[in-house]
Amino acid sequence: MSKWLINKSTSINTFKGCRHFPQLRESIDYKIYIDCQADERLVRRLGKFSDGRYTSEEAIREYLDLVRYRHDIYVEPTRWHADMIINGSATMQKGSQMLLDWIINKMASQ
Repeated sequence: MSKWLINKSTSINTFKGCRHFPQLRESIDYKIYIDCQADERLVRRLGKFSDGRYTSEEAIREYLDLVRYRHDIYVEPTRWHADMIINGSATMQKGSQMLLDWIINKMASQ
């Protein structure tokens, strides 16, 4: 690993959802949006809630009645502030490598 990548003065912090905090959002050097199609978000949600807390029908109903619309109102607009948009439907290895390469490039150019 390169010496500059381990530099203690460099830090990488991750935040999820900074739309409601414009001052925080503007203080972030690089903003990344992970885009994922609605049907894949539903499938992931079903997997997450399959531990017995909700039935599949309850999870689907909540998604259709609440989550889907909240995504359009609160999450989707944050993509316009992003420096990079990654396809969250692609394999995570490819997206992770692309993100790592991008971060290394940005850090090297500072």
